[in-house]
Amino acid sequence: MNRFFRRILEPAKTSPSDPFRWGDTRSTDEQVANGFLIAGGIIAGFAVLFLAFGGIQSLAPGSAKFGTHGTGVAWSMLGAAAILMVWTAHRWVRFLAAFLAPAAFKLIWVVIFGPSSLSFRASNQIPRALAVEGLLYLLVVIALIWRFVRERPAPTTFVDRIALTFFVLITFEQITIPYHFPPVPLIAGALALLIAWCIYRWQPAQPRSNAADDSDMA
Repeated sequence: MNRFFRRILEPAKTSPSDPFRWGDTRSTDEQVANGFLIAGGIIAGFAVLFLAFGGIQSLAPGSAKFGTHGTGVAWSMLGAAAILMVWTAHRWVRFLAAFLAPAAFKLIWVVIFGPSSLSFRASNQIPRALAVEGLLYLLVVIALIWRFVRERPAPTTFVDRIALTFFVLITFEQITIPYHFPPVPLIAGALALLIAWCIYRWQPAQPRSNAADDSDMA
């Protein structure tokens, strides 16, 4: 049992990614093939997000999507998206920080210059107090996932993948419901990331020999 828990708290074995590089010395065919793989991964990522958001939206009270079988279809969509997201979390977690950073800069602008500085429509204006609240939340989330940005692929454990997937899905849930304070879904998502971060910090450092073996097996 102890061995089982140790394994789920160790970074999963993953193959290294092969990003675009200036001055690439590979053949043209290899570069083209790698480009198609990258494009396919991006398209597949958006497809999974669409699947997850569609499933959550279909489960919202009063939703009439998919007729009488709506609940089953929605849960099937959500379950498939969750499995794929857990499986590929080490790939998309780097993009999560990239998506959150622009929102943080937008909220910083609102906090400094006021809600009327980004939109002339009152319906699109964000109150300064809400902007401060959202900015603090985003900064906390970015700090909790920053450890995944430094390496490629990100060294995610099973706990990390569950927490990251839960965070994304629960954020989609918050989008589909009216905002009320306190935002329970957002707090739950941040709490999941915090638990994963605490487990990461409390784990003893891995010996260099084991780390080298893992990198060879990745």
